[in-house]
Amino acid sequence: ALRYCVHTRGMSGNPVEIITGNEKLSSFIEKHFTYVECTKFVANITSNAKENNALCHCGYDMESHGISLRSTNENTEQWDPSLLCIKKPTIAYGTLRFMRGPLPGPATCHYLRLSAKDEMNAVLELLVKHWNVLPKTRDIVCLSFLGDPREQPSQRLIELLETGLSETARTVDVVVIATGEDCPMTRRIGRALEKVDHLLRKDGNPRVRFVGLMPWSHVSQREFLTVQDGKVDYDTTFYEDHTLQISPFLTHVLLLDDGCCRKFDILNCNEFRWRLESKICMDGGALVVAVLWGGSAGSITQAETRINRHIPLVLLQPTNGAVDVISKAMDFHRAYKDDFEEFSSNEKEILQAMLNNLKSDIPADDAMADLQRLFIDWRLLVFHDIDTNIKLHTTLFDAFSKHRFTAGDYVEFSLKWNRVDKIMLLDPNYLSKIPHARRNNLFASALLADRYPFIPIFVKMGVDLNTIVTPNLLHTLYNESPRVNGLLQLLHASGALRHQPESKQPDFEDKLHLVPLKPRISDTARCCPVIINLHDIHILLRAALGSFDCPEYFSDYKTNSGGDFWGCLCCFCKEDMTTEEMEYKLTNPLMHLFMWAVLTRSSEMARALMNLSPKRSTLAEMGATMNRYMVKILRTQDRASKQALEEQAVFYENIPLSS
Repeated sequence: ALRYCVHTRGMSGNPVEIITGNEKLSSFIEKHFTYVECTKFVANITSNAKENNALCHCGYDMESHGISLRSTNENTEQWDPSLLCIKKPTIAYGTLRFMRGPLPGPATCHYLRLSAKDEMNAVLELLVKHWNVLPKTRDIVCLSFLGDPREQPSQRLIELLETGLSETARTVDVVVIATGEDCPMTRRIGRALEKVDHLLRKDGNPRVRFVGLMPWSHVSQREFLTVQDGKVDYDTTFYEDHTLQISPFLTHVLLLDDGCCRKFDILNCNEFRWRLESKICMDGGALVVAVLWGGSAGSITQAETRINRHIPLVLLQPTNGAVDVISKAMDFHRAYKDDFEEFSSNEKEILQAMLNNLKSDIPADDAMADLQRLFIDWRLLVFHDIDTNIKLHTTLFDAFSKHRFTAGDYVEFSLKWNRVDKIMLLDPNYLSKIPHARRNNLFASALLADRYPFIPIFVKMGVDLNTIVTPNLLHTLYNESPRVNGLLQLLHASGALRHQPESKQPDFEDKLHLVPLKPRISDTARCCPVIINLHDIHILLRAALGSFDCPEYFSDYKTNSGGDFWGCLCCFCKEDMTTEEMEYKLTNPLMHLFMWAVLTRSSEMARALMNLSPKRSTLAEMGATMNRYMVKILRTQDRASKQALEEQAVFYENIPLSS
């Protein structure tokens, strides 16, 4: 794409650099997104302003209208909403660079001015394919924060948000949706995300996407944002009347344009937001949960629109405002009432009085009607007491689980969030409905993610180890384990590992499509470009076990030529194995998994697998021998690691031989 620079000056007098580029994105945006403009200036002379300073009925002044659109002689009767005309294409999109902001370095944010009536399919495509907010290749959960954005959260709520966001983002990829203005809500969320991003960078994961929505007419310095595909320096300290600053913590912001400039209203953008969130749920491949703290009467509408579109709602109580009203209604509902209409007249009067005491951005009667509609599906309401020690991460899991999951979906979600307590309560008949292929896939994912508490549950569900544990799976487990570097060190020290060229690939096709669970291991995590073959593993086992006799383990490699372990190793573990050979069914799969867990030092996983075996003592003896061997050859290992290996060896040695 052609690139050129234009220099102008922002509101602060600083030069604004505009660099155009990215022709593909520009073409997409200008094809699908629009803006709205009033086609005729008609002075609203009924206002208190002098006629020469009067505003048009659309809310903008004369300067905001083109010269050909001005007509000060028109009377008030001759303007109507039909004069608002959609213009194509949008003329404001690009990247903001926040100057003089609260962040230590210059932050950037993608922005787009669009019409509130633009196609939601195009908005979703922008987020998925072009802005990479909702990549299809990753598991995404969206947290939509609702309430009064100017309400100052308590210190307890701030701590809860920081911990909850941190633990959630370390489990799955998170996208945060909120208002786009610089306010207490976005500042607190932004500060919490700073800490989260620091942790994610250590693990090689992308930062949390923070998407804001706000009306175009309220944006400060918007005239300097009217540039196509440029970089604009945005002064976060500049203030002008009746406008709002864009939050410097955002990564993306959608500026909604309806052609009018009105007094700020908390319900602005609400309709577009819930339409977007519903679209993300249905077609975006992500889960969405709304989180409400405090809020005015208008926040009841925000809550009602989410519940009625099957988006679960978490209420952080006690945070006053709308949360108190919904909480009180829930207290009444718990008195064995099946419907809001069954509330007594006294209960309704109490709720009405509470609404009257709130800041009313909508009439209290309308808020009462919204409250009634909210209880059409009250089961999607989840309450979190911020004064208890219950983690927000736990409550968010409960909210996500209220999505319409199949049994397989629920198990997959429980795995990702490492919540075994809920799944333990499920009926085995319910779990048995999961197709065998998916059960096996989830079991393999549990192994890789070290979710050892789930192992007995999967066996109870009927996972067929003889079907799933193949050389193909073992190859995947050894190479994709988060502890692969430790295994590589062990193979190097034993002399079993043979270096291979970086470009060499295994000759079999990996048919295993595992559920992606954090922690993820990147290609850069390895200490050398090596692929671990089963041949390397068997050389290591021979060196470690020596004359140790374990026919149950070695019987997997019997051949027609005599059943000798090393004779089979030459043919079965050769480097040019075919796909059919890699899918060979093993006769003692549990022992193979146990040895994988021991070699990768997944001690808890090894114990969970050992407890499933009818011959625990045999596995224990192998585990003790293997750990003693690792202590012996890993001479450069630090003292703490050697002590851990010694403790594991002692643990296995103390298991009675008769068990």
